[in-house]
Amino acid sequence: MRREFITNIYNPKLPDAINHLVKNDDEKRKQELFNYMIEKIKELEIGDPQETETKSVEELKAMDIVGLYSGPNTSRYVFNFFAGEEITKKNLYEPENVIVDAIEPSEKITKVEIDIDY
Repeated sequence: MRREFITNIYNPKLPDAINHLVKNDDEKRKQELFNYMIEKIKELEIGDPQETETKSVEELKAMDIVGLYSGPNTSRYVFNFFAGEEITKKNLYEPENVIVDAIEPSEKITKVEIDIDY
C-alpha cells in the first residue's frame, strides 16, 4: 500500500491522549480501547496533519493534531478503521485482515469513534 493520508487525530503519543481519543466512562474499558487503538496505530505512520476546511496545518499542529498515513505494512482493516469506513465480514477475510470467525454475514463490526475537539 502506498503512503496515503487517512485522517487527522490528536497526537496519540501525548500523555493526555487517552482523554482526547476515547470517550468512555468505564476507566477499565477506556484503557482497553486506547491500548487497542495504539496497537493499530503501530501499523501507521504519524506525520503532519492536513488542513481542513476551517483549520490550517499550523493551527492543527498548535492543537497537537497529527496526521495518520498508511505505511508499507498497513492492513486494509487498520486503514478502514481509522478512515471511518465500514468494516464488514467480507473485507475482514482478506488475507491480511483475518480477525474473527464469529459474526454473521449481516452483522457489522463497529469502529471506535475518534472524537477530536477543534
